Amino acid sequence: MKGTSGRGWWMGALGLFAILLVLWVAAAVRLSAAAAAPSDLMTSLRSRLTANYAPDPGESTVRSLRLTIFQEVLRDLGMSSDDAAGQSQEMAELMKSPVPTATARDFQGAKPFTATPTVTPVPTETPTPTATNTRTPRPTATVTKTPEPATSTPEPPTSTPSVGDTDPPSVTSYSFTPTITGSGCTADLDISADIYDAPMSSGISGVQVKYKMPPYVTSYTYLGNLSYCSGGIQGDGSWQGCYDGVVPFAEISSGSCMNPGPTDFQIEIYVKPIDNLGQHTYNYVGTFTLPYTCDD
Repeated sequence: MKGTSGRGWWMGALGLFAILLVLWVAAAVRLSAAAAAPSDLMTSLRSRLTANYAPDPGESTVRSLRLTIFQEVLRDLGMSSDDAAGQSQEMAELMKSPVPTATARDFQGAKPFTATPTVTPVPTETPTPTATNTRTPRPTATVTKTPEPATSTPEPPTSTPSVGDTDPPSVTSYSFTPTITGSGCTADLDISADIYDAPMSSGISGVQVKYKMPPYVTSYTYLGNLSYCSGGIQGDGSWQGCYDGVVPFAEISSGSCMNPGPTDFQIEIYVKPIDNLGQHTYNYVGTFTLPYTCDD
């Protein structure tokens, strides 16, 4: 009896162990399946959108932009309605201005070119100098023949001689005032002359004063030079200006002309403007008289 009772106990214990082992395996399988299943909490946090790796669509165009949005934003920031309206209008005007652009210098990373504004000078008119009569004192005249200089000294501003200058200069207007001096046989000749040289002028090198005294002196004879007072090359290529001065006349000496009288000496005065190419004209400006007794 005792042996049978011992085997029954072992058989019961072995059956209980088998049942517990089956329950443990079933619980392990159930827990593994539960851990692998997705959680309801995690599902709610994931995006329901699917990935899209296709190229971006082409550039789109903003068809309209309501600029009054600036005014609404400014009011939201605490600005008054009037100030916001004025500021919004100013911003709208600024947006109408062209936007500057910069073009890259190359594809190696160099800095882009910087736009340099080109300033176009506005043409201005150069005022024409006003002629000023300058009287230069002359030394006391002596009864000697004055030799004509080989060349005259150019005083005014001139241009480089132009091969296109084919017209000699001329006198357009003048004033002539002789004043008898000394014993009545000499004179100071106050002369002012406006000179014009047509385009394309080479410039004026000087203005001489010449005289004739028919029938004793019949050729143009040098007497002196006038001084430059104003003018120069003009915008059209012409030369315009003035020369003036006081030139003494003391050309009649005792026995030089042998004028027996009773006709007095008639002295004709001419102005000779000369351009830089040597072209010139003789321009009559007046006549004055000295007594026939001046050569006695």
